[in-house]
Amino acid sequence: MSKTVIAEGKTLSEAIDNGLKALNCKRSDVEVKEIKDTDKKMFYSILAPRKVKVQLKLLNEKNDEYNVTEEDFNKASDVLNKFLLKFKSHFKDLDYKIEVKEDVLHIDFEGEDSLSLIGYRGETLNALQVILIAVLKKEIDSRVKLYLNVGDYREKRNDILKELAKKIELEVFKNHKKKILEPMSAYERKIIHAELQNSDKVITFSIGEEPHRRLVIDLK
Repeated sequence: MSKTVIAEGKTLSEAIDNGLKALNCKRSDVEVKEIKDTDKKMFYSILAPRKVKVQLKLLNEKNDEYNVTEEDFNKASDVLNKFLLKFKSHFKDLDYKIEVKEDVLHIDFEGEDSLSLIGYRGETLNALQVILIAVLKKEIDSRVKLYLNVGDYREKRNDILKELAKKIELEVFKNHKKKILEPMSAYERKIIHAELQNSDKVITFSIGEEPHRRLVIDLK
């Protein structure tokens, strides 16, 4: 299966649907980028039917799935424990626990100082997760998946994003005007994509480059 396809349609929605069919996947599995036609038009081309062109890129290919062994988890846990023990020494009240849940290594932070690890809309927590993944990659070339959380922050944030998605869906449908959200992480964009993937009112796609990539919600 190709990671990226270029698809066309009479409308943005049709172009995305054609791309999803070509990749045989769901809307939440891809990042969508609209391709602007910058070619100079011939005079007679204004009579031709309008075409919208998009690029669809898979977020995760099925062929790239990796079955983590117990030995992998043990090595990863050992490396993370050594790193986190040093990290923990800089705080007065910070603890953590590491456990395996559904093939993912979960690190849950606890204590009063754990709240400082969240940051604005989870930016600090997301950055720490990236650092820990890099540590594992460097130390043992690990592909173990990590999930960092502070209390039930992730769950609450997910609920907020889902409510936001539904609110904006109605707003866009009512005002007939697309909405461009502020920059979000790929993880948060995917939550909104998934929440609205079956909407009969709107479509979602992303624009821009990381770390300033934004989510667009437009009429279907």
